Amino acid sequence: MTSATIQFDQILETSRAVLAPHLNLLPEGTLLNRDLTSRVRLVVPSASINDNETTQHIKAIAAELSRALSPHSYPPEHLLLWEDDLELARYGAHLFPLFVDTDRVQVADRLMHGSSWSRISDISNGAPRIVFFSVKGGVGRSTALSALAWDLSAGGKRVMVVDLDLESPGISTYLLPQENQPSAGIVDWLVEDLVDNGDALLPDLYSLSPSAPDGEIIVVPAHGVNPGEYISKLGRAWMTKGTGTAQEAWEQRLDRLLRLLEDAHRPDVILIDSRSGLDDVASNAIASLGARMTLLFATDDEQSWRGYGSLFNHWLRTGVAPMIRDRLQVVAALVPEEESFEHTTRVRGSALDLFESTLYDAVDGDETTGAESFSFIDNDEFAPHFPWAVRWNRGIRSLRSVSDGIGRMDPSTLDHTFGPLLTGVKSILTTEEEAGQS
Repeated sequence: MTSATIQFDQILETSRAVLAPHLNLLPEGTLLNRDLTSRVRLVVPSASINDNETTQHIKAIAAELSRALSPHSYPPEHLLLWEDDLELARYGAHLFPLFVDTDRVQVADRLMHGSSWSRISDISNGAPRIVFFSVKGGVGRSTALSALAWDLSAGGKRVMVVDLDLESPGISTYLLPQENQPSAGIVDWLVEDLVDNGDALLPDLYSLSPSAPDGEIIVVPAHGVNPGEYISKLGRAWMTKGTGTAQEAWEQRLDRLLRLLEDAHRPDVILIDSRSGLDDVASNAIASLGARMTLLFATDDEQSWRGYGSLFNHWLRTGVAPMIRDRLQVVAALVPEEESFEHTTRVRGSALDLFESTLYDAVDGDETTGAESFSFIDNDEFAPHFPWAVRWNRGIRSLRSVSDGIGRMDPSTLDHTFGPLLTGVKSILTTEEEAGQS
């Protein structure tokens, strides 16, 4: 009979079961290091151990952990690492407590791209950054972003649109005619920055949309009018720059680029078109760039809610939910022209179920959010689960560019299609402006 082995999803649960009885023996700063192959090592601060008895106990714990985590572990003689430099041991990892009630043992998770859904940056202190995100494509996300950019510019705003859907770029072609496409884009800068040549491209990374009525729409594409060796460049875009502790991860480099562009153009708001899906690259736009708000486009189907459920549970499991949950807003995408109320109600119900089971605090009765809790009732229009509806519109869906028709569209049609989203974002921007003036 062969002994049972665990799978990836059982690593943390099994590690807790093994380590919980021995927490008093493990010094502060102990790391459960999970590498790129998903194998685990126990990293213990050597400076905290000063007697042979404790050393032997920890070796025994490591041996037990090795057996319990197989095949996601190293042999006992290689699983335990004694470390003098904890900062070096933590470097480049995504850290979160293994146990809810103590950070004595932290998980050091190593991911391929360096980005992480659980590394939540503070909100940027520059222009508000609003991310358009969906767990699947084809939900009208880029069209809604373009309509918002046009509407804000019609009100005199200077809007910067950034295409971070690097593996499926396209919003620049929607906002810019061919003759207005810039000669370079974000991926070009990320590659040139690796050899300290990025500054030379800054003047070539943007173009102004001629469709902007009264303000400006500054479009920063993924690539220039001639993509060149785009696939080869894309394979290098995620690279870390530098060596050792002076390394700058690719999401840090991208944030640096946004700050350079912001300093140069002084936008009132930055709209970011994120890649769809749950991989590490998509996490950059939501978690690492200091977004003020992330719009979560969802359709009335199981795929949307399973995807968002995986993401919300990850935030809950890694302890960062309180840092991100008040920056989220559900958008009901592709709401049909018929039975639109019933459709939106179903989306609201599914969103409420998800938020209540993950990101909302448990409260009694009809208590709403307050200083002591983060929770909302079903019909609270200011709740993140209460969807901003974007209606399906045959005419808008057939447009190939903003200049094709959004600018010439009857304002009532624009409001009917995108009204809640336009109103919601404007409310956020007004609140930000008033806070900045106070």
